[in-house]
Amino acid sequence: MTNRGYRNVAITDLVLVALSTIVLSLNLLPKPEPQQEVIVQHADGKVARYALPVSHPEVVRIRCGEAAMPSTEELIARWQEEVSRFYAQDHRVAALAEKDSNLVQVSYRTTPVKQRKSTRSSEPIFSLGQRIEPPHPLRNFVIAGAAGISLAVLFAVWSVLFPARKLLHRQAKSTANPSSDPVSSGVLAIELPPQWVSLHQGIAVRLRQLCTFALVIVSLVVAGMSFWGLS
Repeated sequence: MTNRGYRNVAITDLVLVALSTIVLSLNLLPKPEPQQEVIVQHADGKVARYALPVSHPEVVRIRCGEAAMPSTEELIARWQEEVSRFYAQDHRVAALAEKDSNLVQVSYRTTPVKQRKSTRSSEPIFSLGQRIEPPHPLRNFVIAGAAGISLAVLFAVWSVLFPARKLLHRQAKSTANPSSDPVSSGVLAIELPPQWVSLHQGIAVRLRQLCTFALVIVSLVVAGMSFWGLS
């Protein structure tokens, strides 16, 4: 039984490192802004649908439940009504009207209330539909793939420079070989059961194993949070 450091690379470890790096890169790279579907229901029954970014002012206004911006005519009618009410409640205007019979109070209320209500009822109704998550652009996949391959190559070089130690069991040969005589070669070979031997790996090997384990666990957690919408 011999102690030997094998300079081979485990394909499974490299695949795990590459896939974990790709998952982390896709979650860290910026994605396009999500789109919000806006549904517009007109007075004639027609329904229009379009998508806007979630940070668009119109989407924010609909989400907050604010009323639509009144038209120019309605704003003018409101202003005229407020001015007329202000002067009607002012006692100085009433006293001046009693002193001077030539003073005529003017009312600016030209738009009836019923007409404004009918105008408002004819306005379209806005509501929000489903939220649309855009896919990753091709650039993100290229960057994530390059990062995964680069880190996998780095781990492969690390494995070659600092290989893991393994115990090899030599099988006995049926024919004697004079050149393999332990006395003539000066080496005494002793066969021991594997359970009697304790093999300790180097710090570089343990650190590589720890990095691989941490990378896989973090990628699984990030992927789970992204799938359940917790990120």
